[in-house]
Amino acid sequence: MNRELEFSIRRATPEDVPSIRSILYAVRREYGVIWEIGANDPELDDLEGNYFQRGGQFEVIESMAQRIVGCAGLYPLT
Repeated sequence: MNRELEFSIRRATPEDVPSIRSILYAVRREYGVIWEIGANDPELDDLEGNYFQRGGQFEVIESMAQRIVGCAGLYPLT
């Protein structure tokens, strides 16, 4: 089995936000930090303005069945 073909990484779209929120909530719940902003982060409401236009990125990891299984977002603070 070729593990390189099991997942793909791509730029997140607004349509991905519900799945992103679900993943963030599940991870924070698992680690007991559900009181933090996390899944309710208002920055997720506008990926374009809050990440891409600021020189950042927001990527999702997608299974071969096109199910989002992970995500990561970064942007410069200065």
